[in-house]
This record gives sequence, structure tokens and C-alpha cells, in this order.
Amino acid sequence: MAQRTAMEEAGAFLRYRMRTVSEMRDHLREKGYSQEETDGCISELKKLRYLDDYEYARAYTERGLEKGHASRRIARELEERGVPADEIRWAYEDIAEEKGLDEFRSALETGRIELAKIRSGYGLQPAEEEDEEGDNQVDEKAVLKIGRKLARMGYSNSDVFQVMDILRRNGR
Repeated sequence: MAQRTAMEEAGAFLRYRMRTVSEMRDHLREKGYSQEETDGCISELKKLRYLDDYEYARAYTERGLEKGHASRRIARELEERGVPADEIRWAYEDIAEEKGLDEFRSALETGRIELAKIRSGYGLQPAEEEDEEGDNQVDEKAVLKIGRKLARMGYSNSDVFQVMDILRRNGR
């Protein structure tokens, strides 16, 4: 059996999910196609819109946001996949505008949910109730744990510290 053409190989690689231009270039080069074959194939796939880094970034950003990830984490992961920074920024800005996203509010909501989970796991009082000393029982370890989780999710340091401060002061 003869070796597949670069276009046939690309079609097989695209069969299961969207790919970035960088992923396609790396794949075709690993399969032994020349620079000329690879460039020609990628050019044709872009014309046919089978490869579109902006659309890839939009789809990836939407999935990331659904999982609760922040823009910094999503951007880092897209950069690792070879998506140009401009495409990442444009995709996020378009989605943020369409959905009216506010990362700080999202971080605060996530922080409050995590605090409620920790409280229920430790049998602590709900945030609306205070103990005998008038304390909301916000454990510093819990606040730090929530801060680390928010940072892993990709929220900015300023958002993480603001959320941690609110949780310490209000206990919710």
C-alpha cells in the first residue's frame, strides 16, 4: 500500500477532534512529510476552514469556562497547543463580551462554594450563623486551600487575594 498524501494524513488526524495549525504541522513533520508538503497542506486546510486557530481557541475557551477555569489557565493551555497569543486574546474577549463574564465574580462564587463544601465536610456552622463568641469560624487553612485552588484554576493573584480577604472578613 502506498503512503498517504499529506492531505489524507491530515484528514485522518482531524477525524476525531479539532486541531491547531501547530499541532497539524508537528504531526505531518513527525510522519515524514516535507516542509513544502506540510505548508501546502496546511494552507489548503486553512482555506477550507478545517484548520482555524481562532475557532479552536473559542471552542477551547468555552469548554474551559464551563469547567470553571479562568482566562489565564485557558490561555496557558492554548499557548502550549501552539495557538498564537492574538488568537487567544480575541477569542476570550469575544466570548467574555457575548456572555458578560466577570472573572472576579466568578472567583468569588467559586470561593464561596468551596468554603461551603469545607464547612459541611467539617460539620461547621453555615456562614449565616455565628458561634457563641460571634465568630464565623473561618479557618485560615481553609481560606489558604481555597486560594490555592483558585490559583490553579487560573485566576489572577489580585482576584485570588481579594476573594481570600472577603472570605476571611465575611466568612462567606
